[in-house]
Parts: sequence; structure tokens; C-alpha cells
Amino acid sequence: MQAILVIEKLAGIRREFKLTKPRNVVGRNKECDLRIPLNSVSRRHCELLIKDGQLTVHDLESDAGTLVNSNPIQRTVLQPGDRLAIGPITFLVHALTPTAKSPDPATPPGLGEPATTSP
Repeated sequence: MQAILVIEKLAGIRREFKLTKPRNVVGRNKECDLRIPLNSVSRRHCELLIKDGQLTVHDLESDAGTLVNSNPIQRTVLQPGDRLAIGPITFLVHALTPTAKSPDPATPPGLGEPATTSP
């Protein structure tokens, strides 16, 4: 499963962030998966967990807190359309989609795929 977070900036500019790892740490630290280099964001602000078809946000005892739909949270499940505020940055939870299924490692490449013909 993957989740897509969107920041909408002025003049209609959108920036999408695809989360595909099971655990994504958000903060200003260089080692964070999603880095927000602002002093108002904690070094390790929150984590986004993808498990069992759900996206969960967990605040990591940040100074400013983590807000979902303007409400402070410690941990909550996110839904498409939710607004996730981390410091001054607000993300829109855009989509939760299954990722493409990995091929069965026991199946040799090319087997089980439809045949194609060349003209």
C-alpha cells in the first residue's frame, strides 16, 4: 500500500509525496524520510505508519504537536481528505492505494504473463 500526501501552495502549485515504506519519520533531521527543514518542526516530529491497509500518524512528543483536521493528536488513523499539520506545513491526505503486487519469487520471469505478438 502507498499513501500520497499533497501540499497545495499559492497559485495552485501542488507537491505530492508518495509514502511506500511501512514506517516514515517526518521532521527536520537529515535522516528523516520526509524532511521539513524548519525550526518550528521537531527533529523527529511524527511518524506515518502504513499497516493493514491503513495510514496512521503518531506524534513523537514534538514541541509543537501534530494536528489532524485542526485537532491535536497523539495517534490516529488518517483518511483521504484529512488535513495533517506538522509545524506550519499542512498536508492533504490524498489517496491510500494498494501497491503493485510483487511477482511470486517461485515464478520465473515471463511466465504467467500474456503473450505478445509483433506485427
